[in-house]
Amino acid sequence: MAEAGYPNGFKTLLRGVAQTDPKEIMVAIQGQLKQVGVDVEVAALPAAALSADRFKPLEENRGEMDYAGWSPSTGDADWAIRPLLYSTEWMPVGDNRSYYKNADADALIKQGMETSDQSKRKEIYKKAQEVLVEDGAWLMLHDMVQSVGVSNKLNNVAVWPIEIVLVKDANWSN
Repeated sequence: MAEAGYPNGFKTLLRGVAQTDPKEIMVAIQGQLKQVGVDVEVAALPAAALSADRFKPLEENRGEMDYAGWSPSTGDADWAIRPLLYSTEWMPVGDNRSYYKNADADALIKQGMETSDQSKRKEIYKKAQEVLVEDGAWLMLHDMVQSVGVSNKLNNVAVWPIEIVLVKDANWSN
């Protein structure tokens, strides 16, 4: 901490939704950071209060650390990156709750949005991810594993790799 310019540590706010699992994880993070001199206040808020707090403009936003989940509902690399890390997506306009801004990342994200060739897009978003990892734009803590039971008697169930199971048209066969 001293090498980073915080010889006496610092205080910060970690906010997230007030559900059992996220709150327990935030408390664990609080305990781990305390060991290195970071005094973390955990704000486990009801979802509506958390959204209202998060979607304030920068000058009114008290967010310092957020515990949040993200699933790119389109399954596209752009939707996994752009809403959270493109500088035009700062709160309250978008979901860039960290107010992250990097000209190189922005240029790559813009290039990715404008490129229809899938092999080129893959390379562009790979480079964008390298910039984001180097910057430490976000810290990914874990990836949820989705488990879904199936039966050969159940038809028309769609299991998406983004934690969505569609059963609207499901039916049983004999």
